[in-house]
Amino acid sequence: MSSDRGQALIEFALGLPIVLLAAFYAFALIDAATTQEAVDAAARRAVAAITGSNDDAQARGAASATGWLQGQQILVTIEPDGSQKRCSGTGVSITVTAPGHLGFLLPLSTSWVARQAATIENAGPQAGTCP
Repeated sequence: MSSDRGQALIEFALGLPIVLLAAFYAFALIDAATTQEAVDAAARRAVAAITGSNDDAQARGAASATGWLQGQQILVTIEPDGSQKRCSGTGVSITVTAPGHLGFLLPLSTSWVARQAATIENAGPQAGTCP
């Protein structure tokens, strides 16, 4: 009887770390999928904001307001940026990058990226410099 208890204790001691690692990895995969979805949504929101306003700050604000990305350090890159002349019809590209909330649980360090391209529809604050 006591050898059965000892064997059960050994099996539990060996099995528990495996179960915990599997659970942590599952949470990391869920976070990865949700972060990629949120990064895609943030890029779409940023494109919608910049096409109507031609304002980098509004585009960054729209991307940052995406629910799952709040609390993460996201990077929003706009090309060409607002320091360059962008009139109606100018093409812009927005890239949003985020590390995920649980990225530290994955074996390799990674970040999730989404890119969207659009055309400025409203010259916004640069209207005075456009023909």
